[in-house]
Amino acid sequence: MKGLKLLERLFWFLLIGIFIYILSYKLMAQFVGVYGWDESVAKRTEACLTYTLSFAVNSLITWRDRKATPKELGKRMVKFALIMIFLGMLSVWVFDWATSKGLHFQLSNLIAVASVTGIKFFVLNGVVFIKRMIG
Repeated sequence: MKGLKLLERLFWFLLIGIFIYILSYKLMAQFVGVYGWDESVAKRTEACLTYTLSFAVNSLITWRDRKATPKELGKRMVKFALIMIFLGMLSVWVFDWATSKGLHFQLSNLIAVASVTGIKFFVLNGVVFIKRMIG
């Protein structure tokens, strides 16, 4: 299979990201509005769920041309988890900062997600879903 071009890959990443963000929005509304959770706890829970889904869907679509053996998939999952811990902490920090300034939790969530999206794409493309060299 011919490799995807960077812009095509970015398109799929952003399209998936929009759907993941809609899920994020719905989860935050459910956790805070219905269950009455603390906004910060809700953000942390939502991030764990949506980051996991993001890995699975992006593996299947955005980086579908970069196949992996089960061992390589395990390595990707570990790298992804470590990177998401860092980006998740950054996202949560931005979220906490924005809500502390009086912004609505959903707007804070949007700002937090947007703040890590660009970094996330390039790190995933260059570190997690690296092209295997054969030979």
